[in-house]
Amino acid sequence: MEPYQIVPPPVPPPPPQPVPPPAQPVPPSSYYPVAGGGSLLNYLCFSADTHVTTLDGTKKRMDDLKINDWILSGNSENGNIGFSKVSSWIHKKPNLKAEFIKFSLKNGQHLKITKMHYIFKGNCKSKKGSFENLQMVFAQNVSIHDCLYTLNSKNELIETRILSIEMVEEKGIYAPLTETGTIIVNDIFASCYSNVDAKHLQFSLPSFTEFVKYISSFFNSGHISSSPFLKSFSNEYDLMPGFKFLANILKDVLPNKY
Repeated sequence: MEPYQIVPPPVPPPPPQPVPPPAQPVPPSSYYPVAGGGSLLNYLCFSADTHVTTLDGTKKRMDDLKINDWILSGNSENGNIGFSKVSSWIHKKPNLKAEFIKFSLKNGQHLKITKMHYIFKGNCKSKKGSFENLQMVFAQNVSIHDCLYTLNSKNELIETRILSIEMVEEKGIYAPLTETGTIIVNDIFASCYSNVDAKHLQFSLPSFTEFVKYISSFFNSGHISSSPFLKSFSNEYDLMPGFKFLANILKDVLPNKY
């Protein structure tokens, strides 16, 4: 007779585990911090009350700006001032809150700009008309000891000292893209975004012809003679080499619709 063996009872199966509900999508934030992760383009904006200068010399708020408007721009290599067409928007969110760096300058100008937006600074030691010390840097890398480049009464870019730098919160973020990649906002020289080489300003042929048509309308209506602002830009067309020559031959080169 074999010895008696104790057989252990079967192990019961584990109790069923509750299945967690699927993760709910996180609603988009209505706040737009300056610091933090995310795409670089998320940091390239101006405030809604920032002003640009239009072709007839009037000031237009950023939230009133439209695609195809011609606004004041500049050349970081030689300081020439001219006009460039707004080709698109990088960002335009009127209801979004954001943090901005606010620069207050000695000449009374102010600019609110997000920290990763490029702006042109100097060391406050350059001679008038010299741009050898001009640097394109993130706004967060501008210090109280730097200068920003602003327009003077003669429509020339000059260094202007910074009086204060502070953080502010505003509603609305705007980042227009001009065809030159640069923009003059509140009479202060800045870049439209971060990855543009703003040393050489270029215009495409369609944009050039639209500009010519716009100028022609001023001549035909007599607005040119009545606009002292346009007269003040003796180098207005320096941004487009050969402007006069091309204007004279456009009628022979372009289709009749132009």
